Amino acid sequence: MKEMSKRNCRKRGLAFIMVLLMIVSIFPSAGVTVSAQTDEHQGFVTITVTDADGAAINGATVTYTIKEKENGTNNFQTINQSGETDSYGTIEVLEASNYYDDLTITASVSKEGYTTDTTTINEADITSNTQDFSVKLTAESKPESTPDIEGVSIEVLNADYNGEAQNLVSVSVATENVTIEYSKDGNTWVDTCPSETNAGEYPVYVKITKDGYSTYLSGKQTAKINKGDITGIDITAKEVEYKDATEQELVLMTGAFDEKDTVIWYVNDKSTGSQDIPKQLAVGEYKVRLVVKRDNYNDFDKTVTAKISNAKINLGDLKVTGLDSVYNGKAKEAVKVENQGDYTLNYQLDDGSQTANPDAWDTTIPTITNAGSYIVWVKATKQYYDDKNVDVIKAENAVAPYNVYLAKASQVISFDKYTGEETSVEITQAEMEAGKEFIFTATDKEKKAGGTITYSVAFDEGDDEIADIDSQTGVLVVKGAGKITIKAVLSGNDNYNECTIEHALYVKGKSAAGEWISFPENTIEYILGNTKGITENAAVKKEDKDKGAISYSIENGSDLGLTIDSKSGVISIADYSKVMKAIEAGNGILNVTVKADKTEYSKRGWWNKANYPADSTSYTLKITMSEAPASAYKIYAADDLETELIKPNGENDWYNTTLVVKPVDGYSIIRADELTKDNPSFKDSVKFGETGAKDQGASLSHYIYLEETATGNITKKVEINNLKLDTIAPYNVNIDFPDVEEKDSVKYYGDYITVTFTAYDVTSGVDHFDWKYTRENGASNSNLESDNGTVSAQVDKDDPNKYSATLTLPRKKAEQLRGNLQVTAIDKAGNNSVSYTDDGVFVIDTIAPTQKVEYKLKNNDGSNQIVGEKHYFSNDVEFTFKIVEANFYSEDVTITVSKNNGSAEKQSVTWTDTENSDEHQATLTLSDDAEYTVSMTYEDRSGKEMTAYTSETIVVDKTIPKIEFGFKDYKDSQSPQSATVKITERNFRADDLKLDVTAKDINGKAVRTNDLQQYLRSCEWATEGDAHTATIDKQFVDGIYELTFNYADLAMNKAAEVKSSKFIVDRTVPNTAEMSIKYSNPIMQTILNNITFGYYNPNVEVTFTAHDSISGIKEFTWSYLKESGASESNVAEYAETKVTAKQDSTDKSKYTATVTLPKSVADQIRGTVSFAATDNYNNSSNKLTDTNNVIVVDTIAPTMNVEYSTADNSYNGKDYYKQDLTATFTITEANFYKEDVKVKVKKNDGSFTEITPVWTDTSTDVHIGKVIISAATDHSKDGDYTFLVEYKDRSNNQMNTYTSTTKVIDTTKPVIEVKYANESPVNTMTDVENHQRKYFSSTQTATITVKEHNFNEATAKYTVVTKDVSGNEINASGLYSVSAWTKNGDDNILTITYPGDANYTFDIECTDLATLKADDYATEYFTVDTSKPTDLNVTYSNSILDTILNTVTFGFYNSKATVTITATDNISGINSMKYSYVKADGVSGVNAELVDAIVDASSITNSNGGATGTVTFEIPREALAANNQFNGTINFTATDRANNESDYLRDTKRIIVDNISPTAEVQYSTPVQTLNGIAYYDGDISATVTINEANFYSDDVQITVTRDGVATAVNANWTDNSTDVHTGTFTISGDGDYTVGIIYTDKSSNAMQAYTSEQMTIDTEITEASITINGQEADGKAFKDEVVPAVSFNDTNFESCEVKMYRTSYADKNVDVTDKFITGHISTNETGGNGEFDTFDKIAENDGIYTITTTLKDKAGHSVDKSITFTVNRFGSVYEYNDFLVSLIGDGGAYVQSVDDDLVITEYNADRLVEDSLDIEILRDGKPLDNADYSVSPEINETVAIGSSGWYQYSYTIAKDNFASDGVYKIAVSSRDATGNSPENNNYDDKTILFRVDSTAPEITSVTGLENSIVNATEQTVKYTVYDTIGLASVQVYVNDKETDNITDFSADANNYDGAFVLKESSNAQNVRFVVTDKAGNVTDTNSDDFTSSYIFNNAVTVSTNLFVRWFANKALFYGSIAGTVVVIGGGAGVVVFFKKRKLKAAK
Repeated sequence: MKEMSKRNCRKRGLAFIMVLLMIVSIFPSAGVTVSAQTDEHQGFVTITVTDADGAAINGATVTYTIKEKENGTNNFQTINQSGETDSYGTIEVLEASNYYDDLTITASVSKEGYTTDTTTINEADITSNTQDFSVKLTAESKPESTPDIEGVSIEVLNADYNGEAQNLVSVSVATENVTIEYSKDGNTWVDTCPSETNAGEYPVYVKITKDGYSTYLSGKQTAKINKGDITGIDITAKEVEYKDATEQELVLMTGAFDEKDTVIWYVNDKSTGSQDIPKQLAVGEYKVRLVVKRDNYNDFDKTVTAKISNAKINLGDLKVTGLDSVYNGKAKEAVKVENQGDYTLNYQLDDGSQTANPDAWDTTIPTITNAGSYIVWVKATKQYYDDKNVDVIKAENAVAPYNVYLAKASQVISFDKYTGEETSVEITQAEMEAGKEFIFTATDKEKKAGGTITYSVAFDEGDDEIADIDSQTGVLVVKGAGKITIKAVLSGNDNYNECTIEHALYVKGKSAAGEWISFPENTIEYILGNTKGITENAAVKKEDKDKGAISYSIENGSDLGLTIDSKSGVISIADYSKVMKAIEAGNGILNVTVKADKTEYSKRGWWNKANYPADSTSYTLKITMSEAPASAYKIYAADDLETELIKPNGENDWYNTTLVVKPVDGYSIIRADELTKDNPSFKDSVKFGETGAKDQGASLSHYIYLEETATGNITKKVEINNLKLDTIAPYNVNIDFPDVEEKDSVKYYGDYITVTFTAYDVTSGVDHFDWKYTRENGASNSNLESDNGTVSAQVDKDDPNKYSATLTLPRKKAEQLRGNLQVTAIDKAGNNSVSYTDDGVFVIDTIAPTQKVEYKLKNNDGSNQIVGEKHYFSNDVEFTFKIVEANFYSEDVTITVSKNNGSAEKQSVTWTDTENSDEHQATLTLSDDAEYTVSMTYEDRSGKEMTAYTSETIVVDKTIPKIEFGFKDYKDSQSPQSATVKITERNFRADDLKLDVTAKDINGKAVRTNDLQQYLRSCEWATEGDAHTATIDKQFVDGIYELTFNYADLAMNKAAEVKSSKFIVDRTVPNTAEMSIKYSNPIMQTILNNITFGYYNPNVEVTFTAHDSISGIKEFTWSYLKESGASESNVAEYAETKVTAKQDSTDKSKYTATVTLPKSVADQIRGTVSFAATDNYNNSSNKLTDTNNVIVVDTIAPTMNVEYSTADNSYNGKDYYKQDLTATFTITEANFYKEDVKVKVKKNDGSFTEITPVWTDTSTDVHIGKVIISAATDHSKDGDYTFLVEYKDRSNNQMNTYTSTTKVIDTTKPVIEVKYANESPVNTMTDVENHQRKYFSSTQTATITVKEHNFNEATAKYTVVTKDVSGNEINASGLYSVSAWTKNGDDNILTITYPGDANYTFDIECTDLATLKADDYATEYFTVDTSKPTDLNVTYSNSILDTILNTVTFGFYNSKATVTITATDNISGINSMKYSYVKADGVSGVNAELVDAIVDASSITNSNGGATGTVTFEIPREALAANNQFNGTINFTATDRANNESDYLRDTKRIIVDNISPTAEVQYSTPVQTLNGIAYYDGDISATVTINEANFYSDDVQITVTRDGVATAVNANWTDNSTDVHTGTFTISGDGDYTVGIIYTDKSSNAMQAYTSEQMTIDTEITEASITINGQEADGKAFKDEVVPAVSFNDTNFESCEVKMYRTSYADKNVDVTDKFITGHISTNETGGNGEFDTFDKIAENDGIYTITTTLKDKAGHSVDKSITFTVNRFGSVYEYNDFLVSLIGDGGAYVQSVDDDLVITEYNADRLVEDSLDIEILRDGKPLDNADYSVSPEINETVAIGSSGWYQYSYTIAKDNFASDGVYKIAVSSRDATGNSPENNNYDDKTILFRVDSTAPEITSVTGLENSIVNATEQTVKYTVYDTIGLASVQVYVNDKETDNITDFSADANNYDGAFVLKESSNAQNVRFVVTDKAGNVTDTNSDDFTSSYIFNNAVTVSTNLFVRWFANKALFYGSIAGTVVVIGGGAGVVVFFKKRKLKAAK
């Protein structure tokens, strides 16, 4: 037993260790990583998903739950959602605003091709509102050899509902024998395609598997079954007319409803409660809506508008004709009516608006008295019919829109002196000018209208203003010839037409000798092109009335290029080229004669003789061209428009570029040969020598014209002198080589060759050829890189345009060449041809090739070893072949391979060039399992053989074992839920198999399984060839499995890991104890007999819940059964129906499904629900019935019918009762509760009050209620009653609200009340009939109110009588208007408006519908008088002076003025007057005024029978004083006894009193500055004069301006700032010294104090300083001997002048040397200064390029700059470095990683450098560079031209490629000039060119002390060494990101450094980092991903003597220990539980 126990212990120990290893292996690599929010998702909590490399994963599915912790207090609504990550790998899960600090998040992350992550975020705390959770997904491993399933095509359903089941997806696959499975949730898979019938969206997944192939997963697809459209049903609105007491259908319907349709009709947005087509009786518009609801169909929903209209009145033969008559002073009916039918005609006379007034209709025909056009409106009315307008037949003389016409009566008058229709007279010209009088008076003899006669004249067209007539007297004054029509008009009035008579007076001028036409000017001068154009000089006729036509002409105009407008005389230039030629032909002037001819003029049709005779005249037009300015143009090269060409820019006095000729400032330019007849198009410049132009050569003339910009004047022709032009470069350049046999287009030569250059040039001729040799790209560096030179050209003896030269190569015998030649031809003008490059290559080669061969394991992937004479490899072997050869051709190399001792076969390889010179490399890979021998031979094209190569024997063995796994699910008929494992391997051993088993339930919790690895290692395997197979069946327990297989053969070739997809083993049915039913929230809930009744509308959602922890629930099977005793309207039952289960997002074992009941919207249900659950492996539960809940779904609204007791009377829709009223309500409802019915009644306008009917149930669905309202004898129940019934059942079905018509009880008689809008009369008095009468001054309005609830306007009658002041009745038409009756509650209101002046009498009586009559009403008397007084007039006493200013009459008084005012009123008389004397607008405040002074009746003098009143007063009323003057007008009104006030009389005459003197103030614009009392201006001076004067006239102000002692009068521009303040402005222009003077006296002789200003100076010009050297202009010149600069400057208002000097030499650019050469040598005075600087000593340091600048300023603020640049060279050359070179040599020489730009040195020398004297030496690390690459421009020779500086200048460009290698560089430049100087750049201090190039990072050559990541010690010393080739800059050491050392001192050794530091003991790992930087900025950082080392380097080291610290630091050991402990504890607990269960079982 002890031995057995020991063995068991050992087994348990071994098992523990294995379990421990398994647990450690499955530990996740990292926990959840939390970081701050990402930039792209501000304001959200996010989850970011990346792969193992940190790359964002787009489209990952994230399912997450955010909830509040159990102790949370924020009532946070749990979030269960899912979504996909975006392109940043991020999904937003919570807005920042919804964050609380007690939230947690759990998330599952999945993506096809990755392992799903459910552990990283598991109830993690959300600690920030911008937190980002990071999840890394691990890619699923896929065996390289596993193929994909091909040709998968998935078509997802997207179809309309058809009533039948439709497959959700169709799948086709090219790969054969695959298994296709389907899922609706992505978890549970079936082999049948899912289908659905009802409309909706359905998720569907497809999985395709086949053994040995990668599983295809479609991902979620969404299938759609779209709702159909209901067809066959439609409605159309009806429009019908009213029918007596007949209801009519509102719409026409087509089609029919289905039995189960839910049909709802709405009328005016209220449901009718019936499926019948709605009907209505009343007139009106009705909005009819039909809604049809049908399962799986879109609702049919249509709304139309129906209409019931009034009936139409038939007028029959009615005829209404408008009156057509003439005024006779009597009233007449406006229309005549014939054949009126059974209807009422209403009339109204139009009030002027030309529209009928709806409130002004009357049944009486209106009458008219006064003449005029009228509109009479007529309409027919009849109850229940539309009013119909009656067309009135228009009076014959009426004009539309008027239909009634009463014509005015006529009057007669005649001329006193003239009879007949016309008179003819002749008058002389003198009489015309003086004006001849004729008397045309007329007389009104009948005096019918009492009118006045006025006179006017009319003229024929063109005879305007030939006569004037006095409109009052008829005196005619004739001033010209023609026809004059004299009109006399007798005015009419409203009833009489005016009378007009006419007489024609024909006036003819007498003939007289004299000139009738002339030109204003005899001579007009015009400069061609002037913008003002040719001055118009139109001929003028002596008589304005002379209409003779004038025409113009030019003698020989077309030949001269001129045209003239024959009508206007305006002259135009038609051809500029002709005009300019004519001017030049006429020695600069063109004289043109312009003629005008006038025709005779006469009026046709009355006299034949001419009124005005014909005439002619002429003038002379002189056209010239302006003189061209001196130096009229400047020449520029087209590519440099800034630098003027002082001389030709080419060689040999030729211009060799396109030239741009610019005019001097102020002019534009055109070439003479560009002139056309059109207006010349002058430009800023013209060009000569453009490509293709014919202006090339040495002997052509070139002309231009200029146009002055300011005036447009065109100058005379200007010739451009000495213009030799050749812009055409040589062409057809070619190179000829000696003949030789070519190999692959390459010429091979053995020694020297001679080549010939040729070119053509047609203008100046070829001068020489520049040639260049260039090494072929990619050719060996052993070949000469480049060479160049120049050879002179010789003209061909046969062809004068052809030139040639010869060249011999190589120029040195030792040089080898491989490249090509380029040549450029340069003509004598300096034009360079296009460079010609020969495509051929020539070669000289003398070196034999060499070889080197290596081989190794390709990419170091695998293992290898040597056994005997063979070398074995477990993977591909890669050979590397290297050959060194300058002229290499890969096709000449032969490489062969012998496989398995077979014949050698030639291999095809690709050769590439290495970084070593002339070295070429190829690789060859051996891949197949076999034995190999490799060989290589090569001979170059020069016959040189390479040493041959042969390899050892190479063996490749790459065979890998293969693992296959398959699983059969529950549907397999043979072996359901079993698996097979197959391994293909020649050397198989089961013990080498490794199996990792993961088994979980559906929530991801681990499931304890059997040891399947041990089972497979010990079970029996079936073997067939190299294939070995095992089966797993009953060894599986229920769970969701993932199996991982690994296997390695005896040769250590590892099989690809095989990881099964998840598969399920499930043999257990769902547990009914975990099943439940829940319902959506009911509208109402009632508990009866412990059963809960839930009421719903329109449906209830029933949710089924069940649990399955393995395969999950697939579907639920549910049913419904009606409650016993429920209404038969409810559905009896629903048979068992299946519904798909939906998985819970949090508890994945939990499944739910929700169904909506009832199935059809028309179904009603009341009963219970049952269901059963089936999991995805077809395990079905028992059935669960919910007996505790009854659900009620009621969608049918209750309906009601109402009946009333019989009424006593009905009128207009109301019922009238004298006895009790009984109402009976019958309601139909299946689920009825009487307490839910609300019956209300409202009396009159009160609110509804609820009442309770007495209810009786006649059946389960029908219920009757009754209400009685009694009628009281004391009338307390009188009123209008309305019933309102509302009912909503407990499922919220709303019955149509019922509102009754009005029910009336009435026993009360009417009451009459009349109120007037104005109850305050102006006066009350007795009238002529002895009635007490009230008087009103405005329209009166009477409001008649009859208080009666049941009012009938037909029984309310009133009368109105109108009379004049004498008591006589007058026509009431137009005097008053009556409105229609209106109703306000029981008040019935009629309004009568009295706008007309009259005396009124009013009476009324009324009876209601119950025939109760109102009490008698007392008659009323009142008067309306709205007439205003008229004939207002004002007169004045005589003034001292009356004058007219600006058309206004002014009166000036020196004492008070007397004013008399009068007015008249013919109705009430004048009762009072009100007058004012008012200041005029805008006058001074010193003037007084009196406003609204009232004079009552006692102070008024009456006359004219009391109709006229007169008042006299003085102004001003008080004594005249300084502040009591007056400047204004008189106003007054008059008021009659009815308080009617007249219009204001506002007299226009102005009265003025003034005794105040004016004052003045003067201001000027701001000067630049003021010095010594003088103000200085740099431009015009703006002056502002402000004068204070109440009565101001600007003509009285005198202003003078004195300039340099000369005074001139000035007219200011005046504006008024206010009534007293006036501003005048003027401008002073032109340079000079000024003063201003002002004097002013107003019209009242008040004088202003005289004004004189201080001096002001205007200075607008400044002249730049003069700078010379040695007394001459020096800009751009060079000096090599004496250098004496001088400066002078001058200005009248001189202020200062700054002189500066700068020098450039070598790297010292623009150094300020002012103090050295200039300071102290300049003297100044008041107007300027000068200086001479003889300071240039003859020393070398004074050589350089100098710039002198001056800045001159004057006192007016002007500033002008000038600068010159010159060169001093007395000691040889001056050097200038470009900026990049300057940066390299600063501070003793820079350290750079690379030289990125070419270096440019410019050498300036006063003399030409000697040819071949230039030497540029480049040293690297002290050694000269071979073949240094640099260029020189221009070439140094005897023919070089002077540079732009005025010296000879040479640019040396040193290529940056010279400095490609690291090292210390020095550059020296030396040359020799023609005077014998030998300049060098190194001859000068601090000018040596020295810098360093370092592109290599420093090295950390060794580190010790960091070999182990865990060190058992109290401290650890770390030592290191670093090195840099050029120089170290710093060494930084960091421990835990804190800098512990920073070394920058390397003075002892600039290239090497040794260092050390100590790591102290710590409980945490310490991170070590080195950062080494060299002087060029190269950095080596051990934290960089690029850092590698040949030594062991652990950057994280734990130094501790604590065992636990070191144990924790060893993560594998630490986690393994914990896992083991957990397993042991868990195992122990399991054993205890196991034995307890056994004991309990045994006890039973």
